[in-house]
Amino acid sequence: MLTSDTVQAVLLVLCAAIMNAAYALPMKLNRKWDWEHSWFAFSVLGVAVVPTLIALLTVPGLWSTYSAVSGGALAKMVLFGASWGVSLVFFGLALTRLGLAITFAVCLGTSAAVGALTPLIAQHANLVMTRQGGLIFLGVLAILVGVALCGLAGKSREAALQRESSTVRKGFLSGLLLAFISGILGSMLNLGLAFGGSIQRAAQQHGASLAMMSNAVWLPCLYAGLLP
Repeated sequence: MLTSDTVQAVLLVLCAAIMNAAYALPMKLNRKWDWEHSWFAFSVLGVAVVPTLIALLTVPGLWSTYSAVSGGALAKMVLFGASWGVSLVFFGLALTRLGLAITFAVCLGTSAAVGALTPLIAQHANLVMTRQGGLIFLGVLAILVGVALCGLAGKSREAALQRESSTVRKGFLSGLLLAFISGILGSMLNLGLAFGGSIQRAAQQHGASLAMMSNAVWLPCLYAGLLP
């Protein structure tokens, strides 16, 4: 039987998925700005300003939290965050080559697959051969099949456009590669959360709630991701 917490969690995931799928839409609608202008505004507001405000509002003694964890733990967050930042740059470059639909399908599908399997194997290896682990692998397989089908559909569309146009269109294969690498690196933010347990515990000790303590993990990851 589904509990109220489970229902709330599912609704939050659905809300996050809709927001994540729509955040690049203004780039498609805004024809007056160059790609770099849109991406700069997104980086400053979405990666630095808004997350900082949210963390300050939800994690008491935020800056003191980081002094309570080891430098190695923070270094891991920086590494994960910087890799995620590179993935965002690759995502933006793929977007201009593949379009919104295919880029999102390949990036998010690959990111979900890697982000789900890596913590499972690294932290919960005992679950791999269980029913729960089998269902996760089955879900990841379905995601990868979907990514492959989207890639084939995109290639077919590209070939059709080539036949209809007198100009030679380039960049599909490079865009597909960029989207795939972006998906792999995009999972690094999820890995930061998976391996940021010491920061979560420190935030909870400083008064953060169980639901909000993860915001302390996001911040060093996002700051490092802003640089690329």
